[in-house]
Amino acid sequence: MKTDIILRDYQHDCLQFLETDFEKLVLAMCPSSGKTETVIYYIDQLFKNNNNLKVLILPHSTNVLLNNFYDRLEERNVEFTYSTNTSVDCNVHILLPQNKNKINDKYDLLIVDEAHENYFAKTVQNIISKTNPKKQILLTGTPYQFIGKDDFKIHFLSFNELNKNTIPKLRVDIIESNYNWNGNYNKLKEVKKAFNFNDVDTKATLDKTFQFILNRNNIKKKEVSKTLVICNNIKQSELVKKYLDVFGLSSVLSNSKNDAKSLLIQDFKRNKINILIVVNRARLGYDDIDLINLIDMSGTLNPNLIYQMMARVLRGANNVQKYYVRLTSKKDDSLNSEIATNLALMLTDKSYISSFNGKNFDLQTIIVPNNFSKKYIRTSSNFLKNSPKLLIDTYDIISFYRDTISDMDKENGVYKFCKIKDVLAELGLKKKFVEEKSLEELKKIALNYTGRFEWQKKDTKNYSYAKNRGWLDECCKHMKQLRRVYTLESCKESASKYKTIRDWDNADTNSVCASRRNGWYKECIAHMDSLLVFRTLEQCKESASKYTLKEDWKRADYNTYQSSRMNGWYEECTAHMKNTFVKYTLEYCMKVASKYTSSAEFYKSDYNCFQRAYMNGWLEECRKHMIINHQYRRKFDLDTCIKIASNFYTKSLWRRSDANSYNRARKNGWLEECCKHFKKIK
Repeated sequence: MKTDIILRDYQHDCLQFLETDFEKLVLAMCPSSGKTETVIYYIDQLFKNNNNLKVLILPHSTNVLLNNFYDRLEERNVEFTYSTNTSVDCNVHILLPQNKNKINDKYDLLIVDEAHENYFAKTVQNIISKTNPKKQILLTGTPYQFIGKDDFKIHFLSFNELNKNTIPKLRVDIIESNYNWNGNYNKLKEVKKAFNFNDVDTKATLDKTFQFILNRNNIKKKEVSKTLVICNNIKQSELVKKYLDVFGLSSVLSNSKNDAKSLLIQDFKRNKINILIVVNRARLGYDDIDLINLIDMSGTLNPNLIYQMMARVLRGANNVQKYYVRLTSKKDDSLNSEIATNLALMLTDKSYISSFNGKNFDLQTIIVPNNFSKKYIRTSSNFLKNSPKLLIDTYDIISFYRDTISDMDKENGVYKFCKIKDVLAELGLKKKFVEEKSLEELKKIALNYTGRFEWQKKDTKNYSYAKNRGWLDECCKHMKQLRRVYTLESCKESASKYKTIRDWDNADTNSVCASRRNGWYKECIAHMDSLLVFRTLEQCKESASKYTLKEDWKRADYNTYQSSRMNGWYEECTAHMKNTFVKYTLEYCMKVASKYTSSAEFYKSDYNCFQRAYMNGWLEECRKHMIINHQYRRKFDLDTCIKIASNFYTKSLWRRSDANSYNRARKNGWLEECCKHFKKIK
C-alpha cells in the first residue's frame, strides 16, 4: 500500500535548500536521514506546479541503488510518472550512468545519487553535456569532493543533529588480521590491487574474527545474527565463502562474477539470507534495518569509506544493539586503522564533516585517551586482547562521540582532542615540530609566483604545505592557466596542417581526442583524404568477408576496418566472424603464462591476460615457473629495432607495445627507416 511522505522537522530545512535558485546544489545528509524521501517530496512539489518538467535521476553505478530508488518511489503516493526505461514517455527517468547511450531527451533537472563517487566521473560529465540540465542536485553522505569549491552550494546534516532515539547503539571492534597490509596502500588509502590474499592468512583471520564474535555474545552454538561481510576482491570473497562452509555457517556470495544484477542482495534485504559476502557492494546507500553485524575485511584506511560502511548498521531504533567489526593489518604498531576509524566517527559531527576535504587528513582532530603516549600504547598490560588503544570501549560509541564533542570545552580528565599529526608524532612517525601557516599567509606567498610549476620549483616546502591541506587551488587563483584549452576553432586549425587522419593523429593526438570527445571530429577532417569518402558499405563488407577474426581484418586492411567503425557498419561487416571473447579464470591465466619464461614476455605477448591476472591477485601464482633475472637488459641496434617494428602496423601501436625499442629508434633517428613497411592511408 502506497503512503504519503511526511517530512521530519530537519527535512523541511533540506527542502528549503533544494528550492534555492542555484545551478549546483549538494545535499549532504548523513545516511539514514531520509535523503531519498526528501528528494522525492521535492520532485512531487515541482510537478504540482509544472507538469511539463523532465527529470533524470542517476543512482550509483549498481543495480542495488537503482532498485533502492525505484522501490522508494513505488512505496509513495506521487503526482508524477516514472520509469527505468528511457523509451517510455514519463516525467522522471531513473537510469544507471553506464547506460548513457539510452538517453534521448533533454532534462530540466538532474539528480545524482552518491555524487561523491559518481559526479566527477567522465560518464556523468558526458551525460551533463548531452542533457544540458538547468539545475543539478547532488546527493551524498560524504561531501568531501565538493568542500572548498565555489561552483557548489552545500547543505550539511550530520548524525549528531538527528534525534538520538532514531539511531541504534553501535559497538566498534578492531581485530588484528593475519594480512600484512603495512606498506601496501595506495594514495587513496586503499589496499593495492596487487596484494595477494592467500588461503592460510584468510583462514587464520576468520578464526580470530568469528571466535571473537561468538565469545562477545556468549554464543555456544555456531549462530550469528544477520551479517554483511565486505571483502576487498573476488579472490578474498571466495576464500571467505569456503571458510564459512567448512566452519558450519550458512552464507551466500554476491560479486560481479556470480551475481551481475545484484539479485542476491535483494534476497538478503528480504531476510532470505543470513550471512552475505560481497565485494565493494552494499557499502553505499544500502538500507537494511535488520542488519546487525558488518565485518569490514577490505583493509581500507579511507575515513569516508569507513564512515559509509559504519552507517550501514546505523539504521533502526535506539534500543537495538549493532556491531561494526574492522580488521587491521598484522602488527599495526602505527594504529592506522584506529586513527582512520576515529576520524570516521568524528565525521558524525557537522563541524568535522563540513571541513574534511579528504586531503587535510593530518590536520583533523580526533579523540584520544588523556594519558595517550607511545609508552602507554606499547605497554601491552594496559590492554586486553583485541581491545582498542585509541577508541573508547563502549556499546554506544555514537552517543559517546556526540556527548564528548558537545562538551569539547569541558576538560573531563579522561579524554582529550588531538590533531592526527600530533598523534603520529607521538608514535614517532612524523616530525613533531612543523611550522604552522595559515591560508592567508600561503596566499600571500603564492603571489610571488606566476605559475604553479614556478612556485613548486622555487619554494617546494610551502607549495607542498598548501597542497597537503587542500588549499592549492585557492592559493593559485591569480596564476595563469597553463593547461591548453581545446575549442572547435583550435582543433580545425590543427587539423588543417595535415592531409591525412593518421598524420594528424601522430602529430597532435590531444587535438584529435578533444575533437572526438566533443563531436567535432568529422568537421575537422572534412578536408582530408578521409576514410569516409573512399569506403562504401559494400566495399567494407567485401573486405571483411575474407577474414574470420576481427583482429586479422584490422591488421590486413586497417583503412577499411577503420572506415566501418567510423560509419557505424562494424557490427554488420563482422557478423560472420567468430566471437573471440575469452573468460579469464585462474586456470586459463596459468595456462597462458606457462608459454612464457619471463613476466616481460607474458606482458607483451598477452597484455589482456596479464592485466586480468594482476587485477585478481593471481600474478604471483601465474609466474612461479618464470626465470627472474634482474640483470637482463635488451640491447637495441638498428637491425633489432627494424625486426621489432615489423610486428606492428602503426607507430602508435609499436610505441604502446614496446616503448623501449620505439624510444631507442626515435632517439637514434631510425624511426623513418624502421617504419618503411607501415601502410599509408590513401
